[in-house]
Amino acid sequence: MIIVLDNNHREDLQFLKNVSLDDFIRKGDNKKLYLGASKKLGVSPDIVENVVKGISHLFSECSRYMLNETDFVDSLSPLKFDQELTDYLKDMYFEQRKDVRNVLQELYPHLDHYNNLEWRLDVQVANRSLRGQTINPIYMIKLTTHNLQQELNHKNDEDSSSSSSSTSTSSKGEKVHYLQTDPNNLKHLCNELENALAEIRSNDCRRIMRNIKYHNITVTTTTTTTTTTTTTTTTTTVQVQHHHNQNNNMTTLKKSFIPVSADCHFPIQNLPYGIFSVAGSSPRVGVAIGDFVCDLSVLADAGVFNGPILGSTKVFHQDALNAFMELGRKAWTEARTTLINVLDSENATVRDNDELRKSAFHLRSSVTMHLPARIGDYTDFYASKEHATNVGIMFRGKENALMPNWLHVPIGYHGRSSSIVVSGTDLKRPCGQTKADDEPTPQYTTCKQLDFELEMAALVGTGNNLGEPITIDNAKNHIFGLVILNDWSARDIQKWEYVPLGPFLGKNFGSTISPWVVTTDALEPFAVASPVQEPTPLPYLKEKSDKNTFDINLSVAIQSPKMDAPKVISNTNLKYMYWTLNQQLAHHTVNGCNMRAGDMLGTGTISGATEDSYGSMLELCWKGTKTVPLGNGEERKFILDGDKVVMSGVCKGDGYNVGFGDCVGTILPAQIIKY
Repeated sequence: MIIVLDNNHREDLQFLKNVSLDDFIRKGDNKKLYLGASKKLGVSPDIVENVVKGISHLFSECSRYMLNETDFVDSLSPLKFDQELTDYLKDMYFEQRKDVRNVLQELYPHLDHYNNLEWRLDVQVANRSLRGQTINPIYMIKLTTHNLQQELNHKNDEDSSSSSSSTSTSSKGEKVHYLQTDPNNLKHLCNELENALAEIRSNDCRRIMRNIKYHNITVTTTTTTTTTTTTTTTTTTVQVQHHHNQNNNMTTLKKSFIPVSADCHFPIQNLPYGIFSVAGSSPRVGVAIGDFVCDLSVLADAGVFNGPILGSTKVFHQDALNAFMELGRKAWTEARTTLINVLDSENATVRDNDELRKSAFHLRSSVTMHLPARIGDYTDFYASKEHATNVGIMFRGKENALMPNWLHVPIGYHGRSSSIVVSGTDLKRPCGQTKADDEPTPQYTTCKQLDFELEMAALVGTGNNLGEPITIDNAKNHIFGLVILNDWSARDIQKWEYVPLGPFLGKNFGSTISPWVVTTDALEPFAVASPVQEPTPLPYLKEKSDKNTFDINLSVAIQSPKMDAPKVISNTNLKYMYWTLNQQLAHHTVNGCNMRAGDMLGTGTISGATEDSYGSMLELCWKGTKTVPLGNGEERKFILDGDKVVMSGVCKGDGYNVGFGDCVGTILPAQIIKY
């Protein structure tokens, strides 16, 4: 989210260069302090007061939504502050925001929320004293509400009441209300609730929602009904709620009206983008939510995306994400904010529109997934120190495991984008030249040492002009999201050909990526520090942030034709990777190389320090000297025909996952041509 500040704030905040605001922020509105400060500084008290109120508004709004560094600086950019003042405000904000947020939470009204409703029908069926009288049934209603603040503050003792009371409070912040009513009043209550539901779909509410739904607010219609035995008064009010940035921790508490199981990779906190199609239709953009795909082209046609950037585009009708990614981070933020809003369990816009829901949601099991982007160029790096060390030991010995340049520069090579395929695509075993150590000449044959490489890949969202490098500080704003990458490798072909120019036919026969692109915004809550880099990188590669990679658990499994399910053979994590994605992109462009939307940067094999965290069969079988058990009596050194390789990645949140789904590929027999 970007906090909008007007010109008055600019004039007020410029004064911060000459005054310390800590005392004013902590002690609040104090005219005497304003007067005293104004005399010392030689300015009017109004200027001091305006400065304090301006900074208080800025900090309270930014703290309310827990803005990150990028969005905080973006909020100040329209005011054109110099770098010194921007840095001053930024440091002050991060020092104060936790305390400010705690105060705001204390001041927020903690109202009871609906929790559960139970009812019982009481009818007296036999009593002599009631002979000849009409017996009316009575409904007993048990309404349970929940107050989180009471639960957290443990104030339940003073709220408890005796067993004869109609309201009781539990130790968990729950209140139980007992009501009695007859069928006529119950019917009246039901009718009023139906009217409340209908109100949100009225023309007035729809018009309000269209007009002011965007600019970071959402309209919620609240119908208040007062009922007596003789009169009923119904009033409709509009409640405006500000929406936080998609990276706000509060999104972790949100739930979608689409059911999401506890182990699902695609809750509302994720919302990854992909390209899908259903029978008889063309591919278009969707997001994964629970077991469903939400068709963004349908939502766009329904006017859901009515913000300043996406309201007049057709990017979600395209068969690739390139056009959407090219719009840049502001468009990505606008789309994510909109989706979190409309998919929220408390938002009726899509939830209660049966026709829209029917056309917009498809079971993921019923759709066909396609490559998420048109990948123009593909570069694969060699960024894992553990992997590079292991391979170096195998082929050069422990003393020369790492090449002299490896700790100074992210090593990479240019891959083949035309053979990148989406998960679920079968690949044929490659053929090529190989030469055994004990043979005098090479031969043309099928690959005997077929391997996987467990990697991740970043999709470039916005590019750069030729000759204009992407700086390390700005690299993250150019990366749209990540996918899992299986960079299939023909080790015996690769061994013979890679000197002197590097990989060629041993790599370009196929690379598999997962279909869902998880955005860096969804991954931000899982940002962690990368490994310590020694020696210190050159200035153009030195990152300022201490959280520059992501805690993504990765696994790889093999399923042979004889197995009923895949067997996990390795578990690793992106956070082990030595060279970060930002460093890879900055180095790629430091010579002026121009990137384009859809370009893909592979990380290289991601291995950990232990044998069970190695990311390739080459390491797991240690160059063919060991076997890897599959658990059913079978074992492998390399991949055989019919083997299915399943890679997966997931971030573990507090009660939710942000995952990538699976990246799956099966190896078919080679197509051998006799020459």
